[in-house]
Amino acid sequence: MKKFVGLVCLLVTTLSVFCQTQVLIQDTFRPMSKGLFNAFTTLVPKAALADIEKDWTKYLSENNKAKPLAVNGEINIVGVSLKNISPKPINIYSKLRETMEGVKLSVWFTENDSVFISTDSADEKHLAVRKYLRDFVIRELKQTATTVLNAQKEKQSALEKELSAGIKLEEKANKKINENQRAIQRAKDEIVSVNDDVQRKDEQIYSQKGMVENTATDANANKGAKQTLKNLGKDKKKLKGQIELQNKNIDRSEADIRNEQRNITLLKQKQDLKNADLEKQKQLVREAENTLNSIQ
Repeated sequence: MKKFVGLVCLLVTTLSVFCQTQVLIQDTFRPMSKGLFNAFTTLVPKAALADIEKDWTKYLSENNKAKPLAVNGEINIVGVSLKNISPKPINIYSKLRETMEGVKLSVWFTENDSVFISTDSADEKHLAVRKYLRDFVIRELKQTATTVLNAQKEKQSALEKELSAGIKLEEKANKKINENQRAIQRAKDEIVSVNDDVQRKDEQIYSQKGMVENTATDANANKGAKQTLKNLGKDKKKLKGQIELQNKNIDRSEADIRNEQRNITLLKQKQDLKNADLEKQKQLVREAENTLNSIQ
């Protein structure tokens, strides 16, 4: 049954009604299609007319071959078998009206369309009638309370999913930090290794400079020595370039770490808020469960 869009908001306003489960049923003479006869009236609180019309029609036809008919503003069923009320077939006439408090239901019960059941009936059939109507109202209250509970549970589930998603994002950020920390360590190890290569290259350059000096009198040998020295200088420059590249990688990884740390700070703040919202929502779920369980 479709209950109002704002069912969650209605929880507070209907809580006292639900907890007390006091269904007021009165009988009084009221006009209907057959004339002025005794009717039993009750109220389905905080309900919508279309919903109650649908549910009342279904309720009337339960376990019966007879079908309700809508006639001139009434919902009527003729020849219905309700053994708890009477061993004879019963005709039930009813009217529903929407009010500020909910839907007012007026119902006439008769076996012959001339004598209508009332509190004054000697056979006390009115007690069974009252139970019949009360059972319907209680069913509606439970259905509404169940809808409210389900809505609150859906909100709780959504908050839990959001919280779980935030935790996964934090885990992902921590993973990135760890990856960057490992990348920084690899870069530093590489720098140490390349610096060793640079030191060896410096030693080779120093030795090659001596070779250049020693071959000064031999043009061909001197030319080869100078070329070798030049090549050693290029190799050293490449090694320096590798060191610079690794330093840039370190700077980039450190920047990524700082960025992820800021993300984690924001994620934790959001998670704290979500946790607070979740605790409040769990309380609303407990209240909705208590409300439903209290309807008897």
